[in-house]
Amino acid sequence: MAASAAAARPTPRLDGLPVELLARIALYAGRRKQFHRTISWEKGDPADLLALRSACRACVAAVRLAARDHAVVEYLSIRPGMGSHGGSDGKAIEAKGRVFGSGCRHLRVFTNHCNNNPSADILAALRSFVVSTRGRLLKLYVTPMPYSIGRDFALELCRASPQLKELTLRFSEVDTITGEDIDEFCAELSGLCPLLEHVELGNANYNPIIGIGEAESYAKHFPNTKRLNFGGEPVRYAAIEETVRACARADEVDLSECTVRPALMDVLLRTPLRGRLKKMDFYSETEISLHTVLQCARGFELLTHLSLPDEFAAGLDFYRSLVQARPTLKSLELGWNCEVDDACLQVLCDSLSLEHLSLTAENSLSPAAIDTILQSRSAQTLRSLMVYETPVLTSTNMLRLVGGCPLIVEVNWYQNDGLSSATEEDDFDAINRLLKSRGGKEMSFY
Repeated sequence: MAASAAAARPTPRLDGLPVELLARIALYAGRRKQFHRTISWEKGDPADLLALRSACRACVAAVRLAARDHAVVEYLSIRPGMGSHGGSDGKAIEAKGRVFGSGCRHLRVFTNHCNNNPSADILAALRSFVVSTRGRLLKLYVTPMPYSIGRDFALELCRASPQLKELTLRFSEVDTITGEDIDEFCAELSGLCPLLEHVELGNANYNPIIGIGEAESYAKHFPNTKRLNFGGEPVRYAAIEETVRACARADEVDLSECTVRPALMDVLLRTPLRGRLKKMDFYSETEISLHTVLQCARGFELLTHLSLPDEFAAGLDFYRSLVQARPTLKSLELGWNCEVDDACLQVLCDSLSLEHLSLTAENSLSPAAIDTILQSRSAQTLRSLMVYETPVLTSTNMLRLVGGCPLIVEVNWYQNDGLSSATEEDDFDAINRLLKSRGGKEMSFY
């Protein structure tokens, strides 16, 4: 009886609903629940929106309306030549722009599936897609294409994106490009996109386009730059000083993988950065002496964030000197296998009011390091913790740390030990309950 009554009821028709209501429903299409160990930056699958769009005529307008503010289409990638993944031809790319363009804020274009040399039809379709964003694009990333083509193509995309804040371009066939060519190109970019805060120009191998870091060359054209990135061994001191004067809002410096001489630090410390620099990064294989790191810590008056190189051979005396030189440090990232032992960690956590701590492959720490942190001054101030391949910080010890540091709301953790055990999953659940109870998000697994 119940079955026949159900069969007799008419099937709901989406066409009968107001477009505005359907658009509200469409905002939930494509979303994905994030499970443990999710590392994808994507927020869902736009294909679900396309399926809804084909359900009825009213849904066509509803999806287009919803796309303006839909989280799923905020980040989009286009891969010409890769079949269904991103659209293989110009018509597919243009169609994707008509449907999703108004909601796209971050666009990534990968040209490797068309031999880094897209056809005229593909280039026209990509222009059309960017125009469909209605000038709302904030971030643009384009992988290699010949400079002779890519230069003018990039200017066209930027002309349609006046609100752009981040731009990354990779070019091939750059052997004949000069510093003057790049200056001229960047002057045009700056005029088209005056809000740019980060511009990265590289070659097909992801190295600086003319072999010189941006802070020594073209960054001066973008006065809203917040982070000065260096490369190699920076020695063009006059150009560096010019960049610092032009980029008056810059309060971060990245010297990762550079060779840092004391003379460079002298130059930076005699610029206005001395009174405004807040963050200094010496990530990865940076070559720098203990003395120069301490010179940095003493000299930059507002420094609160510091990252140290991988395999940084410093002992207890260095860390004592560091906290004396800059007792106001709030964030410290210790590089891969930084040879920090329990005594060094105690000096850091007892002397500083750390809000962020990063430990990467710190194999010299013993189980006593957990109590060292929990009994320290920093236990009451830590808000985020990043741990990668540090054996002593098992899931159980991570739970102890999060439980004993009442302000922690963000945890990133990775241990390459295969699939999670039942105990680890229980620990993760307990950590996530604590984080959520404090207004944070679930832990990330890189």
